[in-house]
Amino acid sequence: GYCKRGDSCQFAHGVFECWLHPSRYRTQMCTDGTDCKRRVCFFAHLEEEIRTPEEDPEILRVELAADAQRQQMQQQKQQQEVAAALSTLMNAQHNGYLSNIQSNAYLE
Repeated sequence: GYCKRGDSCQFAHGVFECWLHPSRYRTQMCTDGTDCKRRVCFFAHLEEEIRTPEEDPEILRVELAADAQRQQMQQQKQQQEVAAALSTLMNAQHNGYLSNIQSNAYLE
């Protein structure tokens, strides 16, 4: 196939391109080691060639956005819980239950 984005495309178009990605290229040892005869090998042949995968800015952006969304959802849940508790207290006060509880607490 042909990608209309050409070299500016940020997606892999096959296994070859997947292994060339900075998050994978030479991050593992080659099973053939120094005896490897491949013309192009995506794996390290010596311990010194092992790389630490580079952080992908797009992946980091997506992870940060997901974290922010989780935090926002957690805050909304907490706000809803507080609102429900206040509503329960206000209903109890309106129905006279709260004053009875407070009066009984003073008597003990």
